[in-house]
Amino acid sequence: MTKELRIVLDPLVHDATRLRIMTLVASEGTVEFATARAVCDLTNGNLGAHLNRLEEAGYILVSKVVEGRQVSTTITLTETGSKAYRKYLADWERLTGRR
Repeated sequence: MTKELRIVLDPLVHDATRLRIMTLVASEGTVEFATARAVCDLTNGNLGAHLNRLEEAGYILVSKVVEGRQVSTTITLTETGSKAYRKYLADWERLTGRR
């Protein structure tokens, strides 16, 4: 078995929806919940479930701020999440022969 075939992509990031979320947050820095929901075409509950998985792994930080009667929820990558995302991309490149 070649070395490239032994590479295991992080299953938490590899999920199509979580990969979209991670890519969005990595490219924007901080993303509002509503923006992530719209860009990723998800329901509140579906996005929330994926965010919970990523937050439990320490990949993202979900912050809620109450402004009057409005709750503003933002999503940012943690250092752990940023490293995991960069590693995922590097592993993908090695697997696909793009590096």
